[in-house]
Amino acid sequence: MAVKKDTTLRMFFLKYLVGFSISVLLILIANILGFYTALQTGFILPANYSEKALEAAKAELMASEPFNPQSIPHTVTYVLLDREGRFVEGDMRDNHRKVVLDSFAENLALPRKNYISLVRDDHTTLVVRYDITPHFASPALHRLLPIPEVLAMAMVVLSIVVLALFTAYRFGTGLNEEILPLIEATKAIEEKNLDFEVSTSRLHELKEALAALEALRSNLAASLQKQWQMENLQKKQMAAVAHDIKTPLTIIKGNAQLLLETVNNREDKSLLCAMEDSAEKIEHYSDVLMQVAKSGEKAAGSMATFHLNTFLDAVLRCGEELCRVKGRVLIVDQKNLPETFTGDLEAIEGALLNILDNAIQYGSMNSRIDFFIRGLDTGALQFTIADRGPGFTAEALKMATTEFYTEQTARSGKHYGLGLYLAKICAEKHGGTLTVANRQDGGGGVVTFVVRNLQKDV
Repeated sequence: MAVKKDTTLRMFFLKYLVGFSISVLLILIANILGFYTALQTGFILPANYSEKALEAAKAELMASEPFNPQSIPHTVTYVLLDREGRFVEGDMRDNHRKVVLDSFAENLALPRKNYISLVRDDHTTLVVRYDITPHFASPALHRLLPIPEVLAMAMVVLSIVVLALFTAYRFGTGLNEEILPLIEATKAIEEKNLDFEVSTSRLHELKEALAALEALRSNLAASLQKQWQMENLQKKQMAAVAHDIKTPLTIIKGNAQLLLETVNNREDKSLLCAMEDSAEKIEHYSDVLMQVAKSGEKAAGSMATFHLNTFLDAVLRCGEELCRVKGRVLIVDQKNLPETFTGDLEAIEGALLNILDNAIQYGSMNSRIDFFIRGLDTGALQFTIADRGPGFTAEALKMATTEFYTEQTARSGKHYGLGLYLAKICAEKHGGTLTVANRQDGGGGVVTFVVRNLQKDV
């Protein structure tokens, strides 16, 4: 199999253009030669055939008794008029016949071109009309087909149109084969798949573009691999530090509790209680750090199919209790929900409670928290939670789902800026999204959490 040489886009196009031009020229030559051969073999009659045939048959046409129309060449039309100039018979077209009848009625001369008038021996008048153009020798073909010149021209045009379509198809197919590696490479990068090798092309311009794309892919893959390794190392270190902190914290808490049982001084007890509370906060913070370190893991074993109503009942009970304690009212609206759903039940539950906790935290006292739950046509679930608080700031709209981001000037209590971040991780794990916005009527934030049903993937 011959190896195709590299070429430029200009030469690639020029090759098809030259091929098309040569083919058109061959079509014209073939039609001319075919027409000439048909004339030589008598399949097509020459342009002056009618004139010569009429001249040869003139004596018979004037003297035959009765009139014999078979004596008239098939390439000629005629009308036969009686002594008074009235129509007797003929096969001439209506418009041509009218010219003849009007001329006789008004004693006018017939047009000199293409008309001949013969007065027969029986005093009838024969008027024939002919043309100077080639005709088919076969009366049947003459009757059924256009004249050879028109037919040949139509065949040339049709052949060129078919050739143009065929050339365009071949050019498009050839160009598509050269562009296909570029399309496949860009599609793979778009799908975040960098584990592939960029193919090459014969076209010089595309070859350079593909080489640049291969360099980009290689650099991007190396960069992402390095970033992944750094993030993985960071998470492992974070989990290790959080785990190591727990042992001394346990000792501190235990000793503080023992001292509380033996100390009677009020001031000392206050200090020991503060120490115990601080130790508990640090312990909780270390638990959160470990949770973040594990948030990127997508264990297949955590996926399960569960009854949605049972799951939502548990979530709503927790949500209502949270709202009751914080002085909020939870309003729930559910529509088009499937009977079952497949996903990480614990992760989805945690994400929803984190979003609810965020809405409760920033909602106004005694205000309502709207909780909309919708089953989408795609099979996904959409949870929308809206509060009646101050809403998100311009900065928060961009940063709310970022790890450790919080609008508070200082972290206090249990707010570490991780709730929406962990919810976003859960949404992405389920092929969904997490978006934050403000209510269109003002006065409140809106968080939309979408998770896709993973039943097909389990």
